[in-house]
Amino acid sequence: DVLAALNATVVAAPVSLSFGAGGSPANSTQNLTLTNVGTVSDTFQISIVPAGSSAPVPQLSTTMVPLDPGASVTLPVVFQADSLAPGAYEGFLNVQGLQSAVGTHVAYWYGVPSNQPAHITVLQNPGTGSAGARLTNAIVFRVTDAAGLPVTTLQPSVTTVTAGAQASSLSSIDSAIPNAFTFTVRLSSQPGNNVFQIQEGGLNTTVTIVGQ
Repeated sequence: DVLAALNATVVAAPVSLSFGAGGSPANSTQNLTLTNVGTVSDTFQISIVPAGSSAPVPQLSTTMVPLDPGASVTLPVVFQADSLAPGAYEGFLNVQGLQSAVGTHVAYWYGVPSNQPAHITVLQNPGTGSAGARLTNAIVFRVTDAAGLPVTTLQPSVTTVTAGAQASSLSSIDSAIPNAFTFTVRLSSQPGNNVFQIQEGGLNTTVTIVGQ
């Protein structure tokens, strides 16, 4: 929390470590810099706490770091593992000074994609529009798996639920918004809800634009 961060005698940079997303085996290294911001020399102990008890964890060359006041050290943190199932591998590096009651926590994360759709997230929806109007690139959405990683092996589809409404021009806009899609709609000439269904694999969701 904020109070703990203010009272901590060690500062970590960066405040979180992302080892990226990829397949198995995993082999990724990030640097972690620790600075003693206290007024006395201290030895800082680093412990690794995974979110899952049996999950692979990052490795460090040392877990005990002596630092004088104002001194810093940069440590390579290596995430290396084989035979990883799809999902997120995450947890915390806890840094605790032997002379201090307050430690610092550094989150870490690595993801293995499953390419199985679990979430359709709508990033843009105008909500309303004039009845009968054509709204270019009205809806923007992204499809991700259970770990929040993009699904890249399937193509989404869009259908119209409301009579008189139309959906068209479904396309990827990955160059502008990573792993996102957009489509254009024409609203029904009758005021009211215009419902469109987005589907990928066995997953679907609906979006509504109110014609006024």
